[in-house]
Amino acid sequence: LAACLLLSGPNILSLPDFYKREASFNKEIFDYLAWNKNNVDHLVFSANRNQKLIARWYLPGTYKRLAAVSDHAYKRCRLLSPPDRERRQGPNTILPEARIKDTAISLLGLVNRSPVYIVPGRDGTFTYKDDYRTFQFYNDVHEADNLAPDLRDNMLAHYDFDRPGRAVYKFVAPCGVRVSDPVLSVSLKMILIKTRRSDSAVTVSVGRDGETYRELDLLTHEDFLTPDGELPPPNNENKYFLDKTYPLGERLAPGDALYVKIEFAAVKTNGAAGLEMLRLDAKAEASEQAADPALEYFENIARNTPLTPWDKGAKLINSNALYAFSLNDVRNHTGPDSPWNSVSDHEAFLDAAPDVKPVFTLDYADGAPAFAFYDPALTNPFAALGRRPARLRLGAPLPFAPKAVKLEGALDRPALKLGEYRLDIPVTAPGGASAILNADGRGELRLTPTFSNEDAVKAALPIRSGLRKNPGEDCLSCGQDAPCFATIPVSSAFPITKLRIQAYPRVFADAKGKNRLVTSFSLDGEHFTPLDELKSSRSGLWEGLMVRRVSTVAFPTPIRKVFVRFDLSGQGAQLWSRDHERMRIEADLDTSKFVLPVLDADAFTASASPAPSGPGLLLLPETQRFYETLKDDY
Repeated sequence: LAACLLLSGPNILSLPDFYKREASFNKEIFDYLAWNKNNVDHLVFSANRNQKLIARWYLPGTYKRLAAVSDHAYKRCRLLSPPDRERRQGPNTILPEARIKDTAISLLGLVNRSPVYIVPGRDGTFTYKDDYRTFQFYNDVHEADNLAPDLRDNMLAHYDFDRPGRAVYKFVAPCGVRVSDPVLSVSLKMILIKTRRSDSAVTVSVGRDGETYRELDLLTHEDFLTPDGELPPPNNENKYFLDKTYPLGERLAPGDALYVKIEFAAVKTNGAAGLEMLRLDAKAEASEQAADPALEYFENIARNTPLTPWDKGAKLINSNALYAFSLNDVRNHTGPDSPWNSVSDHEAFLDAAPDVKPVFTLDYADGAPAFAFYDPALTNPFAALGRRPARLRLGAPLPFAPKAVKLEGALDRPALKLGEYRLDIPVTAPGGASAILNADGRGELRLTPTFSNEDAVKAALPIRSGLRKNPGEDCLSCGQDAPCFATIPVSSAFPITKLRIQAYPRVFADAKGKNRLVTSFSLDGEHFTPLDELKSSRSGLWEGLMVRRVSTVAFPTPIRKVFVRFDLSGQGAQLWSRDHERMRIEADLDTSKFVLPVLDADAFTASASPAPSGPGLLLLPETQRFYETLKDDY
């Protein structure tokens, strides 16, 4: 044993390095989420399991958990899901943003329209159903705690198993509608180990006032058993199912409400039940004076979410307000005092922003489109600044004192004019740059170029010689089989305290061992210090593809200018940067002397100079956090 331990000494010493190199791409995913938080408050998951726990670990307090619904306000969300998740989620639209390996990162705007109105179909019956295959739950639920849709298993399930959960639906008979003979149906799904009893318990109740409830059923492990006390055969995923139907015997006059409450007990042992389907059927009779529920839903949304008129010439920033457009002026009685924008406004809006998709839509009872709600700031929160003044509308309460700014695009020490205020950004960086600058604190500059097209390469690499983009590949190499290089300059009046370079080089391991790619830095642009070298091992193979190589330099005395250089030996060396694996150059900045103005006008003009096309600007109400634990140094 002593001999084995002695011989294993080098391996034992390397264990800390081994275990810090996680096999997953979780750090990349959550670093992306932290850097690109922008104006998004909530983080949601297609399945509230592993990634939820990892998010708690890596990003504590950065995003809000969507584990409860206590208000009906509009919520901007980022969604983590498998890449094949359908883009359309009922009345919601999933907006793809990025993909990191097997995880898709999307944007989602959730609008709550509760309560659900009971209106008859053509056959005089009403049916409401949610099978939890979409995020419809957040549109319709009246209140909820510790329950969320699990789109992987298609059920409403615990967010945290060790706490009880509750969901309340409110159904209302609108003006002019009478309801009779409602029937509630629920379907449960459970994964069980046959040899152990589950302590899962689901209570189904109904009420008329939201305070007092009549219990219909308590569903436990025993309800899943056959009459002889045995578990029935499971499906091929080892899941068991239970269907229950409850005739309620209620009658609802116009304006009456019916509350349905589903309660889940905390689960500590084998098996946790989930609600696979909730359904309410009823007979409904509507008078000629009955209003279409689309108008009722619109009023519910307007009570909880600010809606704003669309102004073609102005950019709405720092606001959670939505643009609401009528899709039928005749049925919606559009006029000068309407709370929604007209059909012609909608057409002009789409002409000005053809790529913007609605975050939520409302239909009439007969299925015809009624309203569309848009949030352009969800996918593009930045105000594009240039020499020509842009009109901005500030949706935040006044006075607005931003704690940080974020800029995107090439930076040439832009001077920003925000109404009466001037804001100097003393940072120079080429295309592909973004910067977060906290007032009186720390900032960070990032360069994350893509080599997918020639224009992006030219913007990101202003100093280069003999370099070319390889046809059909997101990589650079030498135009001829001779040495070439690229140099990226970065300068900042905010002192630069640390430099981190993440690169993806590849070399052909030729027999002579001449192919190599060297990463180095310089403080004067002339004398370069090597930081990393990938060189031929003479194996006769291409080596290093998509193997991340990281170099870091901490400056004992803060500097204000640095040059990063990549030297390629010839066509046997390549430098890659593609969507899944981006080359990145980061500079930590000391912004302790950075001061941001306090804005006291709701509408103002903004511009940037000297660049003809200035950076995108985002004003942030909170100081931004930087997570060093998400940045590997190997």
